[in-house]
Amino acid sequence: MLKQLTRFFVLFSAVAFYPYRSIAQGNALDEVMLESGKFNVVFTVVVVLIVVLLVYLILLDRRLRKLEQQEKIQK
Repeated sequence: MLKQLTRFFVLFSAVAFYPYRSIAQGNALDEVMLESGKFNVVFTVVVVLIVVLLVYLILLDRRLRKLEQQEKIQK
């Protein structure tokens, strides 16, 4: 599970900071999104969705692990 979380963090970091690279290059669309505040909203929504998905997967993993342990005890 720790390997999966590490991979997720690395991937998320790469995706999260990619837009800042294009801003440094002077992309007009990025400048408009930043000036109007839309970029912050989109970024926040994406982060919230990823966090919720991650929490859901962790809880699901715990439930499955618990069911597998119960199954082993019954056999």
